[in-house]
Amino acid sequence: MPEKKACSIEGCENETKRTVSLAKTEFALKKEGLKAIHKPKETKIRLCADHYKKIKKHIKEKEKLERARWR
Repeated sequence: MPEKKACSIEGCENETKRTVSLAKTEFALKKEGLKAIHKPKETKIRLCADHYKKIKKHIKEKEKLERARWR
């Protein structure tokens, strides 16, 4: 059976539920005061359900602002 991977957030050992682009989440991690542990060439990070919920709010807010600029 494949081994379950842990969340990429420092200090979190919860099971991964989603993987998200590192580029999309960098600003959200800073806003939340979180630090992701990843290898230098990785482009995605693994998030547990709790951290994904927090990060998703910031990503959604940023995308909404970017869409508004195009109108």
